[in-house]
Amino acid sequence: MKKIVLTLALSWLFLAVLFAQTASEALLYGTHHNGGTARYTAMGGSMGALGGDFSTLSVNPAGIGVYKSSEFTFTPTLFYSNNSTNFYNENNSDSRITFNFNNVGVVWAVDLASNPDETAVRTLQFAMGINRINNYNSRMMFDGFNNESSFCTGLAQRANIDGYPESSLPGMAYDANLLFYPLGGNQLQCDMPNGDVQQKGLYETDGSLQEFVLSGGANLNDRVYLGFTFAFPFLSYNQYFSYYETDTDDLNPNYHGLDYHETIETSGSGVSGKFGVIVRATDWVRVGAAIHTPTFFSYMSDDYTSSIHSYFDEGLTDLDRDISSPFSQFEYELTTPFRTIGSLGFVFGPYGLLNVDYEYVDYMGLKFSPTIDFTDVNKQIGNSYGTQHAVRIGTEWRVNVLRLRAGYSWQSSPYKNNINDGEYSSISGGFGFKTGTFSIDFAYQHGLTKSNYYPYNPDPYNLNGIEAPKVEQDINTGTYSMTLGFRF
Repeated sequence: MKKIVLTLALSWLFLAVLFAQTASEALLYGTHHNGGTARYTAMGGSMGALGGDFSTLSVNPAGIGVYKSSEFTFTPTLFYSNNSTNFYNENNSDSRITFNFNNVGVVWAVDLASNPDETAVRTLQFAMGINRINNYNSRMMFDGFNNESSFCTGLAQRANIDGYPESSLPGMAYDANLLFYPLGGNQLQCDMPNGDVQQKGLYETDGSLQEFVLSGGANLNDRVYLGFTFAFPFLSYNQYFSYYETDTDDLNPNYHGLDYHETIETSGSGVSGKFGVIVRATDWVRVGAAIHTPTFFSYMSDDYTSSIHSYFDEGLTDLDRDISSPFSQFEYELTTPFRTIGSLGFVFGPYGLLNVDYEYVDYMGLKFSPTIDFTDVNKQIGNSYGTQHAVRIGTEWRVNVLRLRAGYSWQSSPYKNNINDGEYSSISGGFGFKTGTFSIDFAYQHGLTKSNYYPYNPDPYNLNGIEAPKVEQDINTGTYSMTLGFRF
């Protein structure tokens, strides 16, 4: 998927105060990898100057203006994600398959052109439905021998600066006897601060970002097409993280290991506006443009639970502890940035179509609220993220009722200073059959991205300015879609 940055899993290193929200979460919720119909998917999501597809209501709403008849569509989808990891030169992989619906919606077209000489408005269109904007289903595991640090190394450093409140992770580690004061010392320490431990983790996510759309459009003289969308996004995002650490070589006479488990369940809803225009410059050239307002997630909620278990060597097992955090819920707001899209399309008579989209977004516009509670996180957003450029190319060719399609998309990394990768690309293809009142389409899209995941430090660098232990990820996704369409 997108670059989906999974550095957000352990925001708890900042839990000297109880906030689970991070800059990485803001990026995740602000990133779009639009699903939609099989036709849209097969063409790489590139239809900004062509329209005539329900998916375009979430990209360039002017696409609704191309409709001259009413249509109902729905798209069942099979999504596959494979995550290959490298952690201290040990390779692993894991995968996940999920079923969902990428879109369901209806467009009503009203013909006003019984006498074209009397009005410039040939048709009006109205639509409602749901499009999937991002898919959060993924699973990743890592397993390696870390000879640089342990889980508690950074916790001890942080606790010596910020303290260790009881319900924070440093406080839980202290209660589990994983952080301690040495005899005569006043600085917290941990066992095996320099590593030499076997570390294993499993990180799984599920959920999606979808939006309910209410759209309207108009066809002016078959030359200019206008459209707007009122979008009401709603998200569900669940994170499950399990981490295990063991002194496999028995280098420490006291410490045996620990495991840590964390669950974060996020839900949210908001509103945004999208406005677009398509101009048929000539019979074979079309130009499109669209702008998306910021999405205002006026309601966001995180439910958070975690537990840590410590294990000590024989003779010290009375020090073993099982510490759980209280159930915590956080409510907050999030604003995502503006988006602008420019498109150029070519129509080769009854034979085929070609479209190119360019999209621009500046992720410095991400912002958590209330501002006073998120000053540090919002500053981190400004320091970490910048502009992202996206290019999408799609084509369709017609042979009687048969449609053949292909597409390519690319997104640049949203990160500043190469602190992570995050570049995303995909190739896609598909085919379909279209008659007067019915269509069926099939598509496959293969996505590629790379990402670094920091298993127990959400920052790429630790407190000493040294790069934190990281899991290098190669993420491959596959989307199989089928759309059924009925015109009336």
